[in-house]
Amino acid sequence: FFSATMATMVSVGRGFVRAARPKVFRMAALQHVGGPGCRRVFSTSSILFDAEADQAEAERLAEFEAQLAAQVRFNELRGRVLELALDLVPEYGWSSEALAVACAKEGYSPQMHGIFKRGAVELVEYFMDKCNRKHQQMLVDMEEAMNSMTVAEKLHVALKTRLEMVVPYKDTWPQAMALLLHPSSIVDTAPKAFSAMDDIFYNVAVDHSTMMTRHFERAGLTAIYGATELFLLQDNSEDHEATWEFLRRRIGEGKCAKQTVEMLPLAPLSAIVGMFTSKNP
Repeated sequence: FFSATMATMVSVGRGFVRAARPKVFRMAALQHVGGPGCRRVFSTSSILFDAEADQAEAERLAEFEAQLAAQVRFNELRGRVLELALDLVPEYGWSSEALAVACAKEGYSPQMHGIFKRGAVELVEYFMDKCNRKHQQMLVDMEEAMNSMTVAEKLHVALKTRLEMVVPYKDTWPQAMALLLHPSSIVDTAPKAFSAMDDIFYNVAVDHSTMMTRHFERAGLTAIYGATELFLLQDNSEDHEATWEFLRRRIGEGKCAKQTVEMLPLAPLSAIVGMFTSKNP
C-alpha cells in the first residue's frame, strides 16, 4: 500500500516539476526578436537556460524521491516493530518495554522505541486497526451465510467475532483499555476503538430510516459491546460460554429504544464516548 502510494506521488511530482519549465517563455520571446542574428543568440541562451532548469528539476526530483523512500522505510520499520511487540504483550504488557524489546529483536537499539512518540498507546492503536480491518473483511465474507439469520443472530455473530479478537490478550486488556481512555489520547483512540461498531451497524443492522434511529441503534451496539467486553474480562467459564450468553441477552434487551438507553449505564466510559466519536454521522 505504501509503495503504491509513494509511486503515485513520485509520478505526480514529476508532472508538477516539468510543468514549471520555462519553455513557454522561450517560444513567446522568439516571436518578438528581430533578425536572424538576434534570433540565434537568444535561442542559444534559451537552450542554456533550459539545461539549467532541467538540472534543477532533476535535483529536486531526486530529493523528492529520496524523502519518499525514507518515509516508506520508516513506516515499514514501524510496522515490523509493532507486529513483533504484539507477540510480546503477554509477557511485557502494553508497554514501552514491549516496544523496546521488539526493537532489539529487529536488530536495533532498544532506545529506538522512542520513534513511538506517544508510547505504548500506539501499540494499542495498531492492534485496534488490525482487528478492525480483519473484522470488516470477515463481515464481508460472512454476508452470504448470514442472509438466512435474524437481525439478532447477525448481531450476535458480528459482535462475538469482534470480541473473540481480544481473548488472546484478555489478561492484559485492562491495561490497554486504560491507555485508550487516558485523557491525553482518548480523542485519537476513541474513533479507532469504535469504528468496528460502525462497520457492524452498516453491514449487519437494521433500520437506517431516520437520524434518531441511527443514533439510538449505534449507541445500543456500543453499549452492548462495552458491557460484554467488561463481562468477558471476568469470565472464567469454558470457551467463555457465559460471555456469549450474556451477549445474547443484551441483544434481546436492546431491541427496544428505551431499553437501549437504559443499558447505557452498564457500558464503560469508552462505550459512551463511542456515541460521539463514531466515523459516520
